Amino acid sequence: MIATRTYTQSQYTILYVFISCLFLIQPVGALAVLLLVCYASPSMGQRIWHRNIIFLIIFSILLLAIINSSKVNDNDLFYYVRWFKQSGKTDLLSYLSGQKKKSEAAYATYVWCVNHFISSKEEIYKILTTVIQYIFLNLATLKFCQKTTVNKGVVMAAVMLTCFNPYVFSLSIQLLRQSLAISIFIYVMVERCLYQKTHWILLILCPTIHTMTLLPVILLFIPILDKPIKKNITAYSIVLLIIGSIRLISGYLLSLSIFSDSTASYALQRASATKVFDLGEATPASILLAVTILVTSFYCSQMQTRNATDNTSNGLRHLFNIPAIIAVFVLLNINLSEIFARFLMLLYPFISLIFAALFRNSKISRLMFLFGSIMILVIFIYLTLHSVWSYTNLDNLLKSGLLYLI
Repeated sequence: MIATRTYTQSQYTILYVFISCLFLIQPVGALAVLLLVCYASPSMGQRIWHRNIIFLIIFSILLLAIINSSKVNDNDLFYYVRWFKQSGKTDLLSYLSGQKKKSEAAYATYVWCVNHFISSKEEIYKILTTVIQYIFLNLATLKFCQKTTVNKGVVMAAVMLTCFNPYVFSLSIQLLRQSLAISIFIYVMVERCLYQKTHWILLILCPTIHTMTLLPVILLFIPILDKPIKKNITAYSIVLLIIGSIRLISGYLLSLSIFSDSTASYALQRASATKVFDLGEATPASILLAVTILVTSFYCSQMQTRNATDNTSNGLRHLFNIPAIIAVFVLLNINLSEIFARFLMLLYPFISLIFAALFRNSKISRLMFLFGSIMILVIFIYLTLHSVWSYTNLDNLLKSGLLYLI
């Protein structure tokens, strides 16, 4: 038995070394091989299968980080990189003072620490930020699937959708602060709703990295969202009324002197529509996406977690009521393009969780989920190559991976 187990471990060590070498030469090909390994591994035991999923996540994140490191600094990213370079020229307190009305304190501190203690190279800054974001997102997906999902093919596809969701990736470095804050929130939300664990430090970091996450953080602490709607129609109506009145509430808070000279004033200006940028009209596709997330989130909120017996306390109900309510807020602000676009961004990471919930007990064969996972990767590569954003030598990066960087 020991000899057989040792031989199996030796085989997998060789396989991982081979995949690592292949990743240096052809990263997309290495991910395809890993998908085949994950597809075949459930029959070899839970431990081996889980290890293969972890390797799939690691190599996927590395590929995403490599791509993001080559992104041309335009639009918002131009300012993020400029602020990053400025952070290396001053002490922390002076930098925080200078960034007071440009970015939140936690994010500014993060930027300064990266520049002074890790590297002053912008490529490292982009890589590190991408890695942090996707670690939190994938941890959330794995924890969610552990609590809800039986079909291992669903877990594999959910991981691929988490990593290669084009909506999430296209903004992961372009709108860096928002993406970082949202990724942390998604993890905190899964832990609190499904495991009754509250990571207070991470929770506080979310709005202090970007104040846009203050809305979902507040929703996370509204206990009525974990109760059945039929028995609490009045309470839910009040919540929706408040959500619909956010612009009025923000306008009132903005008039108070306490918010006249603070980072929060910037967020209140956006929420009250007193300071917005015209990002163009909401497209039919974006409206359809918001409606789809609203409907599917509401449907998923009626589900039970695995082995759950108490219908009055269901973590899934609270978890999925959060994106449902945010979707309502987004649809109420279709005519305000910036509010619509930025809060729609909050919903993108929920797509993989919704997918995992909808197919959690699916009888569809793992082979179909393997095919779906490969298609997710292919579509991601195609959309990235034809993206509106510019990358430096993206073709070479996808073909040669780390060897090209070296």
